[in-house]
Amino acid sequence: LKPHIAPPPPPAVAEVDVTSITNHVLKTNPEILTQNLPTLVQWTPELVHTILKRLWNHGPKALQFFKALDSHLSYTHSATAFDYAIDIAARMRDYKTLWALVAQMRARKLGPGPKTFAIILERYVASGKADKAVDVFLSMHKHGCPQDLTSFNSFLDVLCKAKQAEIAYNLFKVFRRKFRVDMISYNILANGYCIMKRTPKALEILKEMVERGLEPNVMTYNIILKGFFRAGQTKEAWEFFLQMKRRKCEIDVVTYTTMVHGFGVAGEVERSRKLFDEMVGAGVLPSVATYNALIQVLCKKDNVENAILVFDEMLRKGYLPNVTTYNVLIRGLCHVGK
Repeated sequence: LKPHIAPPPPPAVAEVDVTSITNHVLKTNPEILTQNLPTLVQWTPELVHTILKRLWNHGPKALQFFKALDSHLSYTHSATAFDYAIDIAARMRDYKTLWALVAQMRARKLGPGPKTFAIILERYVASGKADKAVDVFLSMHKHGCPQDLTSFNSFLDVLCKAKQAEIAYNLFKVFRRKFRVDMISYNILANGYCIMKRTPKALEILKEMVERGLEPNVMTYNIILKGFFRAGQTKEAWEFFLQMKRRKCEIDVVTYTTMVHGFGVAGEVERSRKLFDEMVGAGVLPSVATYNALIQVLCKKDNVENAILVFDEMLRKGYLPNVTTYNVLIRGLCHVGK
């Protein structure tokens, strides 16, 4: 029998130090970046994604790293890595690189998918090119990514959050039959007009929704309610809330949190506290967000001592404060010099 000979140990793999690799990329000239990337690092999609995140605010270097690693023999970019690179290029408004990356994705059969186009559309809108974003959406299918209701709603949401609700609504009127728009579509539009403080138009969207046979849900009502407070229409918000009760609409923790925060910010602290007590009496359990809303109101419009009492109550009832809770309290204490 031949004696057993252990195989030679594999070459040592360098311990992954994300910070040192990131610093290396930032300090190295692009001409020699490929040669100088650590050769013994096991490049994985997760590692590359992490480094691209670290390089987020260093757009040119991030794209240089992406390109250099693309020629590395032991690694192939994932669809997610391409999405990161496309987002970085779009933020830099380097549209030539953006579309070159899209072409590479398609050539490698990695996409582009709905997520890729959601990124592209959002960046075009954010840069003030809403009309161009519409053209991109309409041409998605030419890049191998057919439009559907989900991608349509996603685009409407991008437009509405960028205060381009009018463009979104015009697009909606043209394509509502093709995509068979749903409650989500209407909620997005209502929210878009509420963001712009155009509550009458949001109510028109709500009316149109009902006329087309779609039943509004609690999210729809909460959107309108928040819109009233955003526009400083506290009287209308209260009337709308009472209508919800009369119609026996589902009233949830978001509804009450909106009311507590809205009236509190408007300076009606006593009403805010009564609504907080009412929700508990109605069997609607407050969330951490509800407590944060009340604590913020008390810090800004009442006094910090009362906010601390609510914070103590929150702890006694087993709620775990989050960063927002502490930030609100710290700001309140600093404001009164404590």
